[in-house]
Amino acid sequence: MMKKKWLLCMTAAMMCAMPLSAQAAKAINSVSVSFDAESFDEDGIPDIEIKVKGDNYDAGSVSLASEYYSGDEKNESLYEGDMQTYVVELSADDDYYFNITKSNKIHLNGAGAEFVKASRKDNGSTLIVTVKLMRLDVFLGEIQEARWGENGMAQWDPAIGAASYKIALRDSDDKLKRVETGGIRYDCRPFMQKAGSYSYEVRPVGQDGKTGEWVSGGSIEVSEEMAAANKAAFEVKYERIYEGICASLETAIWNIKTLAGSRQKTANTGTETRMLPIFRPTG
Repeated sequence: MMKKKWLLCMTAAMMCAMPLSAQAAKAINSVSVSFDAESFDEDGIPDIEIKVKGDNYDAGSVSLASEYYSGDEKNESLYEGDMQTYVVELSADDDYYFNITKSNKIHLNGAGAEFVKASRKDNGSTLIVTVKLMRLDVFLGEIQEARWGENGMAQWDPAIGAASYKIALRDSDDKLKRVETGGIRYDCRPFMQKAGSYSYEVRPVGQDGKTGEWVSGGSIEVSEEMAAANKAAFEVKYERIYEGICASLETAIWNIKTLAGSRQKTANTGTETRMLPIFRPTG
């Protein structure tokens, strides 16, 4: 009998020792999270802003999955180089806990957010939501660095959301050559056929045509020897194209003159007399 009373007393004592919040915690059965980005950090990565719609919980941290799982052997390699997948932590208010991990209870909006997975920690007081932001292309990042590579190759760091890049190459006579490319490097040697100083700037172009800031790639000195090598390698191609165009124009002009002045060959078709074209023989 005494043993039974002792057990009852111990149970009562344990109940009294438990925090009131643990006894009265209420479940959060759905959440709503919105994503947006209007600026970029020093590495050119969008600063993702999150807002929650609902009571009893708040938005915590948000980071790239590759950063969030840094040091986690299981997940680190999975998200390496992934610039679209983010991890969000939501924090429940005191006396509340998250009772969800399924996608139908986690509502996502903005930036093309798609549910990947969710999990809980700290006895449900924290909800970890992994999402893929499919529309980060609408946010145009910045080029962090541009530079000259070997042999007149301009190269630069990629900008998030860039569909292409505009390059402005300037020579020592202040003449400007503008080109556009889809990559993060461009061979400028075809335009470096004269000795002197060359410099370039590059800017990103978004899917919607929006352009970012110009970034300087610095200058490079092209020697007489380098200019001669560039001229030998690339001028021949342009000469062949030019010669081909000239030959075609010459033939076309010759044919026009021949048709206009020749009455040597005609074809009678009823009452109509038509000139037959005379083509200049090749070779």
